[in-house]
Amino acid sequence: MSDELAIAQKRIADLEAFIDKSITSKRLRDEFAMAAMNGLLANARLAGFIVKNGAEWIDETSYTYADAMMAMRDKKK
Repeated sequence: MSDELAIAQKRIADLEAFIDKSITSKRLRDEFAMAAMNGLLANARLAGFIVKNGAEWIDETSYTYADAMMAMRDKKK
């Protein structure tokens, strides 16, 4: 019975670690996207383009940059 309990506890710990990593990754992706969005919005040369293409373009582009940064982090591990 104690072997079964130890296995169950290990599975629970593994699941908790997976969930924590997933939440951390999502938060980090959002942080990267926010930084990219700040950079895009601060670029005066993009002002007209941003007005023309709207918030959806900013969102998509920011998360594209964030995804690229996440991929690069995974490569370097």
